Amino acid sequence: FHVMPPKKKAPAKASKAAISKVVMKQGSIAKKTDGGKAKAATPAKGKAPAPASTGGSRAGTRSGGAAKASTSPAKKAPAKAPALSKGKSVAVAAGQTPNLVADTNIYVEGSTVWACDLAFVDRAKNSDKFYNMRVLVDSKGTTFWCTQQWGRTGTSGQSNIDGPLPSADHAKAVLSATFKSKTGNEWGDTFRQKSGKYNLVKKDFGLSRTASVRWEYHLVADPLGKPDGWYPYDGDVVTAGSAMANMEEYWEQFQGNSWLDTRFVDSGQFTY
Repeated sequence: FHVMPPKKKAPAKASKAAISKVVMKQGSIAKKTDGGKAKAATPAKGKAPAPASTGGSRAGTRSGGAAKASTSPAKKAPAKAPALSKGKSVAVAAGQTPNLVADTNIYVEGSTVWACDLAFVDRAKNSDKFYNMRVLVDSKGTTFWCTQQWGRTGTSGQSNIDGPLPSADHAKAVLSATFKSKTGNEWGDTFRQKSGKYNLVKKDFGLSRTASVRWEYHLVADPLGKPDGWYPYDGDVVTAGSAMANMEEYWEQFQGNSWLDTRFVDSGQFTY
């Protein structure tokens, strides 16, 4: 994806973060490598994005046969609530945001995974927010929780935990009510985006990552004097919460959700 350079803050106006857009397409100031190989990306001036805690998508190109981002993706049928074919629970894969309750898995009932990721992106207002919900179950399958985590993309946001609850029905009721409030859709129905509401992010909750994948950003004319060149993001793609894991997650989101081609990532000092 292409990253426009963030605007520098004037000393007298330090209260407002600089804004620029992150556009997912081929040729960018970020690049992804797998096994030490990479294709060149077009450099851009300014500091590269350094997402801090949640969300995810890849930028630029990747070697090893992975699909390239399309600038004009085909329209897809409305998404349905996420589902797996079988099982009672699904573990969170390495690198993805961990469950808010330790020693739990995401609850699966029949073919339905009781979890969802939501996103709200308003390009006109440079707004990008997430809202994630999970029904969690302990290893014995007898105690349940419904967790919610929300905030600006690039931050850890806020969280809420309902539970422990005595049955799955209690936790499912909390998730269903919140899902309807945030999206305007009934849980389990064919999803249709509503104006002013969060959109459903299609997600593979069991997706595994390749530890050798690396993300780098290209730096030009750094105001702090850092030499021009490619620099790796902090962490790795299998360490949840690291900048590199966040880049991988942004890429994963974009692969299944073409409407997430432009992101606004809050890094603390700037929004990229």
